[in-house]
Amino acid sequence: MGLKRTVEPSDMPVTLVEAKAQCRVQFADEDQLIEDLIAAATSMVEHYIGRSLTTQTWRLTLDKFTDRIVLPRGPVQSISAFTYLDAAGVSQTVPGTTYAFDGDADPQMVVRQPSASWPSVGNLINPVSITYVAGYSALERDIKQAILMLVANWFENRETLLTGTIVAQMPFGTMALLENHRSFA
Repeated sequence: MGLKRTVEPSDMPVTLVEAKAQCRVQFADEDQLIEDLIAAATSMVEHYIGRSLTTQTWRLTLDKFTDRIVLPRGPVQSISAFTYLDAAGVSQTVPGTTYAFDGDADPQMVVRQPSASWPSVGNLINPVSITYVAGYSALERDIKQAILMLVANWFENRETLLTGTIVAQMPFGTMALLENHRSFA
């Protein structure tokens, strides 16, 4: 099994203006640092909750079909491609009548239709591939606030970033805001 982001997000979940307001910065001198902190905080939050915050594309590869295929790093907006390599090693599209997308599950998944069977795959490494677009259409306020809190904390306490003496991976208040959004896919 493999999971790879194939299209990076084109934007961040919080803006530079929002982060500067949180840090109480009024001048442009610190803009690059704050943008870097936004990117780092976003990455940390995405990793902690196991979800994609803004629109991005992922490819999940599997050694075989299973009746329920969990799609990590949701929420899934759409499935772009669902393919497999047949016994001859030729890429084929999985028929849409074979599966259904369970968008209500957490984590979301692709489920084999009860009346269908999966196609035969070749004896290859990761012959099954699902490419999907994931990310929130509207970010939850507490996730956004958690990112802003991390940015402000790191902005104010820069020496912990430089010396490696960070006491906790994430401040408790930030974790509390994110706890209800965690996915364990």
